[in-house]
Parts: sequence; C-alpha cells; structure tokens
Amino acid sequence: MSRVDILILGLVSFSLSFFLSRLFYKENIKIGSKEKTAFGGLVIFISIFFTLVISPVRAEFEVWRLFLPFALMFILGFVDDYREFSPYLKLLSQALIVILAIYLGIVTKIIYIHPTLNYIITFLWLMIILNAFNFLDILDGLSTGIILIIAGGFSFIGLLNFQPFNLLFAFIIFFSVLGFLPFNYRSAKAYLGDSGSLSLGMLLGMLSISFSYAREQNPWALFTPVVIMGLPFFDFIYVTARRIFQGKSIFKKSPDHLAILMQDEGMTSFSIVKKFHFICFLFVLSALALQFSSLLIGAMVVLVYAMFLFFYLGVKYY
Repeated sequence: MSRVDILILGLVSFSLSFFLSRLFYKENIKIGSKEKTAFGGLVIFISIFFTLVISPVRAEFEVWRLFLPFALMFILGFVDDYREFSPYLKLLSQALIVILAIYLGIVTKIIYIHPTLNYIITFLWLMIILNAFNFLDILDGLSTGIILIIAGGFSFIGLLNFQPFNLLFAFIIFFSVLGFLPFNYRSAKAYLGDSGSLSLGMLLGMLSISFSYAREQNPWALFTPVVIMGLPFFDFIYVTARRIFQGKSIFKKSPDHLAILMQDEGMTSFSIVKKFHFICFLFVLSALALQFSSLLIGAMVVLVYAMFLFFYLGVKYY
C-alpha cells in the first residue's frame, strides 16, 4: 500500500463524511437527546468503517485491533448520547474497552522500564486521552479542530517514516473529520457528541502508541505522543486538578472547563477556539521538531511557549 493509495482512501473518507453530513443536515436527522443534533460521531464512524472495508489491508489484524476498541467506544458514546450513563458506569465501560485494546496488543514499548509499567502507562494514557477529547467537545469547532491538527501531525510523522497502517488511520481520521468540520465550525449545525469525541479520542490515543518514535540518536523523541497530545492532555489535567482543589467530584459534569471560564469573562466562542487551535498547533509543531530534529533546544522553546500560553490562561481564568 503506497502513499498514493492511502491518500486516495483519505479522500474517499472525506467525500463520504461531507456527503453524509450534508444529507443528515438537509434531512434534519436527529441524533442524541440534546437540542442540537450530534450526528458527527455517526458520520465519521461510517466514513472510517467504509474506508477500511474497501482498503487493500482490510484483512490485516493490525487494522482491526485498532478498529474494534474504536467501534466499541463509539457504541458506548452513541448510547450515552441518548441515555446518559452514570459517571461510574461510563468510566467502568471505558476501562473495559481500554483493557481489551491492551489485550489486543496496543501497549507502549518503552524499553527503559519494566514491562508491567508499560501496561499501566497504556491504561492511564488511553483513559486520560479519550476523556480529554470528550471534555473539549463544548464549543463550536473546538474539539474537531484540535483532532484535525493532531491527526495532521500524526499524518506528517507517518508520511516521513512511512508506517502504512498508522498513516492510513491518521489520514482517514484527518479527512473524515475535515468532511464534518463545515457543519461543526462557527454557528455549528451539529456536534460530535460522546459517540464522536470518545471514539476519536480512543482511536488517536491508540494511534499515538502504535507509532514508532525513538531512535538511538534522539531518545527524546520518545516523548513525541505526549507533546503532540499536549493540549487535550494538559486541559484534562487542569480541569481535574481544579475540581479536586475546589472539592468537586472529578466524575460529574460542571461548567469549569477553561474554555467555558474564558467565555464567562466575555470572550467570544470563536476567539477562544482560535486561541486553543493556535496552542494545539504549537504543541504539534514542537512534537514534530522533537521527532525529526536533533535540535532539542528549538523543540523545547516551542513546547515551553505553548505550555506557557496554556497555563497563563489557566491561572488567569482560575
């Protein structure tokens, strides 16, 4: 499977996602129990599934071990969009799906630590990342734009290193989300819903583990997935820490997300989204520098700048 084949499959997923989004919008198809429809998750899931089915690697285990946990997380989110689970049942269901992914071989392979720690790190990483994207699905275009930027970063890594299976998933995530974006960005007509944010968070989390990063001449590249996922990761840490310090349950929804606090201070949704997307782009840029350059100082400068912006906003709107 060549780069051109993968690009064509990506364009197929874009076309299908855009067509289905337009169809669902024109036919006023309602998904979820909230006032505004959440057909994004379903549209993107169908696009990814169909693209994988017609791909030349459709029978490969590497493809379906990524797809199965993604599909189960989609089903969990889809049901939750209609009938909201209790936080504990939802968390337990997520944990079981993550354990399945680990059983299928989606595990970090950090050679410097004990194998058991790799399993623990994988579990915690996937649980944090899938919920981090769920946290970010609160403003028009916020979560979809961040997914797009991060998937673009993984696509770049996959293109240069040419890891076909990972590149395929990065491309079809990028293009299927791009097809839905016009219906979600600024005056959104539809949202991702839990079905989209949880499943795509799970898929990106697994994808981040599946890539090979570290090389002998650049062991710092091992941290590439943490940096490329920097914005959703640190946003999750910020919200969780804020709830703990204020004596709130970390499992129950509350209007204490950084983006919501900025909105309460009078910033427009579009301005907030642009700021978050810019910070996310800086994280991805620093991750690419960390991955492909021996200029560690340059990568660290960009990373520190991105983290400064994020935590400056966090302190300002605490």
